[in-house]
Amino acid sequence: MRARWREVTIGLLTTAAILTPADITTMFLVTIPLMAAYGVGLGVLFLVTAGGRRNLAPPAEIVS
Repeated sequence: MRARWREVTIGLLTTAAILTPADITTMFLVTIPLMAAYGVGLGVLFLVTAGGRRNLAPPAEIVS
């Protein structure tokens, strides 16, 4: 998700442009908190996964 932040930004700006009146100030007033929430979510995800993806599958049995 960190690698796709540009696409998320464009999507949020497009959504804000459609949903807000014709004023660019209100568009950014809608977009900036959403981008902050996205960043906080990525930070929480980073902390929960201990810095990246983890393999949560149980270890395989060794067959001898």
